[in-house]
Amino acid sequence: MTAIITVAEASYVSNFASPTKNAQLIVRIFNSISMIPLFFSCITLPRRPEVFYKGQKVDNEWTCSVLSRYTWSWVSDLLKTAKRKGDLDPKDIPRPDHTIRTESLVDAWSKANYQGGLLQSLLKAYGARLAVQWIVIIFRCILGIGPFWTMLRLVQSLEDRDAGMEAPRELWGLVFLMGLFTLREQVSYQHHFVQRSHRIAQLK
Repeated sequence: MTAIITVAEASYVSNFASPTKNAQLIVRIFNSISMIPLFFSCITLPRRPEVFYKGQKVDNEWTCSVLSRYTWSWVSDLLKTAKRKGDLDPKDIPRPDHTIRTESLVDAWSKANYQGGLLQSLLKAYGARLAVQWIVIIFRCILGIGPFWTMLRLVQSLEDRDAGMEAPRELWGLVFLMGLFTLREQVSYQHHFVQRSHRIAQLK
């Protein structure tokens, strides 16, 4: 928000002043430029020190920086271990955090003391999360069609160019869109890998 306001102020003042003579405009431009390293320093700072539960390290999904979390680089050590050993032992997998730990979930359910039938209690406890999950599922189904639609449009555009027609302006956009779909598949794969590792650790 600060970056947006600073850029808007600098853009507005630049309509009335020269960037080489007006001190206020120079300061605003400098503030706008300084936002870039400040932004990267904020998203690369870890959220907290490493957390241990019963003497075992908890996975650092919520410990690492924002950049590491949303690029899934925090799980790279686990992936390297799995690649090196060909399998994962329970000791190789960090403990899950409190949001998915079985003991924490059972304790939270007992403390809630829901009244009524099981289905009614489940809806009270997880109704909102189930609604969000269904929205995400529907959205992912729509995204699942995206690569095939993008590939079809790319093939049609290339066929039109070979036929002597001018290539549409959206050609490069389709190429970048295909890259984003590919990146999403990789992120989804790593996410499922981490969830599966946690389930294996809890079962063992």
